[in-house]
Amino acid sequence: MPPPNLPPELWMKIFTQSVTSSFQDTLRSSFAVWEFSPGSFQWSSSPWEISRVCRNWRNIISAMPELWSSIEISSFAPGPNIVPFLDLYLKRSRGRGLDVVIMTDDSNNRSDHKDQHFLEAASFLMQHKARFQKLVMVIRFDDFPWGDYSLEHPVFPILESVCLGGDGELFPAPRQFWEGIRTAPKLHNVTLSYSLVLSTDNFLHILANSQVELLEIHNIFSLEDGFHSFRRLFPTLNKIETLKICDCTDAAMEAPFSPRLRNQALRALSIEQNDRPHEYLSSLELPSLETLLLSCIHLDSIFKAPPLHWVSDLFRILQRFPSLQRLSFHFNIEDEIRRQSNPARLVELLQFLPNLTALDARITGGGGSCSTNLLLALVSRSGLGRRLKSLRLNEADCHLDSDLILRHIMALETRVAKSKDPRDGNAIAQLSDVRLLFGFRPQRRSAEMTEFESLDRKMQLLELVGTKCALFRCFEKDFESSSFFVMGSKSLEDPAVHAFDRLHVSI
Repeated sequence: MPPPNLPPELWMKIFTQSVTSSFQDTLRSSFAVWEFSPGSFQWSSSPWEISRVCRNWRNIISAMPELWSSIEISSFAPGPNIVPFLDLYLKRSRGRGLDVVIMTDDSNNRSDHKDQHFLEAASFLMQHKARFQKLVMVIRFDDFPWGDYSLEHPVFPILESVCLGGDGELFPAPRQFWEGIRTAPKLHNVTLSYSLVLSTDNFLHILANSQVELLEIHNIFSLEDGFHSFRRLFPTLNKIETLKICDCTDAAMEAPFSPRLRNQALRALSIEQNDRPHEYLSSLELPSLETLLLSCIHLDSIFKAPPLHWVSDLFRILQRFPSLQRLSFHFNIEDEIRRQSNPARLVELLQFLPNLTALDARITGGGGSCSTNLLLALVSRSGLGRRLKSLRLNEADCHLDSDLILRHIMALETRVAKSKDPRDGNAIAQLSDVRLLFGFRPQRRSAEMTEFESLDRKMQLLELVGTKCALFRCFEKDFESSSFFVMGSKSLEDPAVHAFDRLHVSI
């Protein structure tokens, strides 16, 4: 039976759902689909499988080069026919830029049989490196076929993103490869993955590319001399606008350090997997910083947070960055020894960070009082949070009843009304995106459900006047499955979306 007569854009959306969803997911792919005849070609096997259904389906999928331009090969189990399949994909992608993933197995698991097929495939693919648009390379042996390089023209003329990984030894790429990275005219994003080790010279080749704006370092010891190299090179990152450090726990003992490191260009900083982020911040001077995300090793559990005295230090240090516009972090407002809490923490934060437009906070302790105090203060205190447009608060360790939720909604209604009042001489930004996450234990009382339905309608009315508001109520951790019950705007995504990505959304 022929497929239905659907518009091309709808077919594109349908087929896209059958392909791995994100280029960033490729490092976590499992290589579990071995029935596909080319071998380890799993990431982009869907177009081929769809084209085998029938002639009509093949005609449709063949007319969509976007689906044929994503290619992954691995030395783990390369099939004997992989080169013809690569050739087919390259032809059907019709000259589009390629998203390429090349994964090599541990050198201890190599075999002549696997090597022959993989090296042929890798050699064939590297001949088309001028079409690479996004590139992930995890190279774990020295005899990888890097191919020929002519430096008369850019080696990677359309390359926009590159992610490199290794096996704990120096990355074995030749000098011409690094020269190609340095001269790539469209390269904006560079990721140094786990188990990668780069010499200082090769790292400087990357930094010499004036187009690179985002640098992501999964492990600070990817640099040959570890944190000492980072300290030496950090002030020279005068073209990098966004820096993400995903794991620097081993380097925590190095901070704080003196003299402070100054970087004039950096506008966005993410420090993750660090148990003392305040010590790093105290060692940095970042006059242009606009976006900051901090997380620590305690975040493996949503019910843990940094000790209270660390939080006090962090709040004091944040005052040194008045240019901050977007902030995401986790903090504790409760003193476990004295059994006291400070629910005014977020109010204090907005007082000394008047330029904040987006706040994403995970709060431990206080039983929901911190969120309540903030929302009421936004209404009662003139000038507080005037530029705030996006507010996301996570107090998953507390339970809210319908009365407290109603207070939150009424405060939001008043804030919306104030932002629309033309008599206010100093304009107040409208909160266009509000997401509150709280814990709850489900009840079976029908009266309570009726109350929540009423609150849900009030939150949906806020959306009609331009404020998308959602309250996510999550099950406690002792339940068998975790899920979210959403009140308000149903158009907002899951609250678990990574904070750094959320903060970069234009608001």
